[in-house]
Amino acid sequence: MAKKIDIRKLGTVLSEEVHNVSELEYKAIAFEIFGEIVKLTPVDSGRARGNWHIGAGNPEYSIGISTSPSQPNYNLDVKGFPSVYISNGLPYMKELEDGRSSQAPDGISRVALGIVRSRR
Repeated sequence: MAKKIDIRKLGTVLSEEVHNVSELEYKAIAFEIFGEIVKLTPVDSGRARGNWHIGAGNPEYSIGISTSPSQPNYNLDVKGFPSVYISNGLPYMKELEDGRSSQAPDGISRVALGIVRSRR
């Protein structure tokens, strides 16, 4: 049976629905960019790839010893559309972003963003 909606509240109901879908899309885009960044990160020892973080509100710059790609926290809270940060605290990330690796001569983040944009 269809749910009855008071026509006077239709605008509010639709607005909430669009907001909820938008938050899911916002989160999906953030994780899609994160995945591309991890894939595009040059690998020597693997530390650069293993130290990417994604979070809302503040960037995370902790450095671990892992050489495996990091597993993101899929419980990322994007209610209210906070800034989402994809960050890496390794001191040589600027050089990699500037294209100083033959594996990523055009950098990482800008290329990843371009790839995601081209899909949408």
